[in-house]
Amino acid sequence: MLVYGFGVMLSIGQPREKMGFQEFSQASSSAVLGSKQTTLIAIDIEGAVASPSVVTVANDARVQDAIIAAGGFSKDVDKDWISKHLNLAAKLTDGAKIYIPKIGESPQGNFSDSEGLVQDSSKQININSATESELDSLPGVGPVTAQKIISGRPYTSIEDLTTRKVVNAGVYAKIKDSIVAY
Repeated sequence: MLVYGFGVMLSIGQPREKMGFQEFSQASSSAVLGSKQTTLIAIDIEGAVASPSVVTVANDARVQDAIIAAGGFSKDVDKDWISKHLNLAAKLTDGAKIYIPKIGESPQGNFSDSEGLVQDSSKQININSATESELDSLPGVGPVTAQKIISGRPYTSIEDLTTRKVVNAGVYAKIKDSIVAY
């Protein structure tokens, strides 16, 4: 109240334009908005989307956000495959690749059935996008450890599994050649 009173007293006789309200509101809003900055990540999205390309999204984005950034699904998208295999709520990681199949395409081999994220050509499992059953198929990994891996996402490297104590050194030694993190 006291500060407001001094402001009113100082502004007496000055035109309203010079009171500086606009400057104050801009400064206060930028201080509030500037307190949390969003980091962007790049995602390569190809296939049956309106604008296949590398898109940038917020670091906490989901598959659906990348699809929207690419202009949404194209008219020739395989809606049946999407409904059965693509988890639109899956978190993305920087450098991920998403391929959305067109009607008549039979995605196999390099695709992760759960999310449409491309896997390494040597059939390694991406710990950032694999399903619980895919992780469970790894030696020494059961349903509980698979869920711990999923809960700890995203990973920047496979070594994060040991540094974050998600798996012990013995399990890591068994799976390190079968996994990737991107």
